[in-house]
Amino acid sequence: MKVFLPERIDICGIRYLEERGYDVEIGSGTSEDTISREIGDADALLVRSLRVTARIIDSAPSLKVIARHGVGLELIDIDYASKRGIWVCNAPLSNSNAVAEYTMGVILDLLRETRKMEEGARKRDLDTGRRILGKELFGRTIGIVGLGRIGRRVGEIAHMGFGMKVAAYAPHSIRESIPEWIEYIEDLPSLASVSDIVSLHIPLNRESEGIIDSAFISRMKKGSYLINSARGKLVDYKALIAALERGDISGCALDVFDGIEDEDMEKLVGMDSVIVTPHSAALSEESIRKMALHSAYSIDQALSGKEPEWAVNKGFR
Repeated sequence: MKVFLPERIDICGIRYLEERGYDVEIGSGTSEDTISREIGDADALLVRSLRVTARIIDSAPSLKVIARHGVGLELIDIDYASKRGIWVCNAPLSNSNAVAEYTMGVILDLLRETRKMEEGARKRDLDTGRRILGKELFGRTIGIVGLGRIGRRVGEIAHMGFGMKVAAYAPHSIRESIPEWIEYIEDLPSLASVSDIVSLHIPLNRESEGIIDSAFISRMKKGSYLINSARGKLVDYKALIAALERGDISGCALDVFDGIEDEDMEKLVGMDSVIVTPHSAALSEESIRKMALHSAYSIDQALSGKEPEWAVNKGFR
């Protein structure tokens, strides 16, 4: 059986598949035309960050499983794959800790103003630390939007490690499953008003697109912070920029920029109060290996005739 990879993954995933007798073929390009031409008789497709369209799916008549090297699934046409009888899987256990640690890292950078401190120290201006006093996390409230694996892990580190209060808005969570140290907030505006830091950990869909809009941002505490390591289209960037320029909120950290206009991106990257990173929150040496291995594991399950443990379209057959 053949597994087609339009993009390379960590060698541990490839070895896992080859050791189980699969023929692993790596494509020559990532365009829809190239993938549609090369996927041919593949039984499985393993993708990192490419859009999987109906055209690509139809180009592989033997396709039985599509595995996502990561968690987000908005680029895969799950409905069409299900109609074709194809499993769609992701790797939900692979990068939650990496994203959670990234989140806490940028929060510390923002509140302790690490970049300004470093700039001063590099200039031998050792009085910088006396002029710019950072803030401690202890006792502050982090408001988490979404209580999946990542959101819960962020809350756990914030509360257990830093002594923070944790509030959360998670409309699809089962209330009984939420730990007692998380204060459940019934609506987004209320979460904005009680949080010193708001951190986003929800998938992008019709319900969540633009959820952090001008109304939400206007309810945020004076001097608060916004962290987005989820999806760019969750946020109204123009409203965010206006709030930063007015000084209504003290800063933000952004790892995702889908949907942002070029002029807004230029404004954000020019602000001292903004940390920007290149969609790397989920990427660490450890998570890259887990994403490769877990997606390969799902492929092996599907091609062995089992229901994949991490299939997102269970019950479609």
